[in-house]
Amino acid sequence: MVEYGGSYAGAYLLQRGLFMPWELGDVLEREVVDLGLRRLSPLRRVGQELGSHTLSPHARIATLEASLYMRNQLLRDTDWASMAHGLEVRVPLVDSVLLGRIAAMRGQATKTHLAHAPSTPLPARVVSRAKTGFATPIAHWLQGELLGTRRQMARRHKVPRTAHWSRQWAERLAVA
Repeated sequence: MVEYGGSYAGAYLLQRGLFMPWELGDVLEREVVDLGLRRLSPLRRVGQELGSHTLSPHARIATLEASLYMRNQLLRDTDWASMAHGLEVRVPLVDSVLLGRIAAMRGQATKTHLAHAPSTPLPARVVSRAKTGFATPIAHWLQGELLGTRRQMARRHKVPRTAHWSRQWAERLAVA
């Protein structure tokens, strides 16, 4: 952890990584791990997103979240989950023009400003509605019959059932 915690790139990998490099050998063949880490070079990849710009700590984290987590995880999951339910989802806060306009307001932008941004403002019932997200059902699948009984899973898999569902899912995909 000391090796990774001393830089923004390393700390970001510690926070967002499903498995740390030293854990990968538990779920994948060692030669696959070594080749993958050499080819992917995760610390360098995360560092490239930050570039050589002098950014505030907040801007560094925001850059990493937008360029890595949002792009590679949240947008993909939203697309996958919405298509599975026959929905078309638009993600307005990814629009660079809209974000530029909001940034120009310097802290004055609110949910109401966003609701009135379209040429036809959103109805009051939509603006005042409580948040209602949706989640992927993977955690439920892991507990159900999809992957077999608990005893069978314990014999086949090394990641403990108490681990976060995303670690369990990734490990099962690697084993499959």
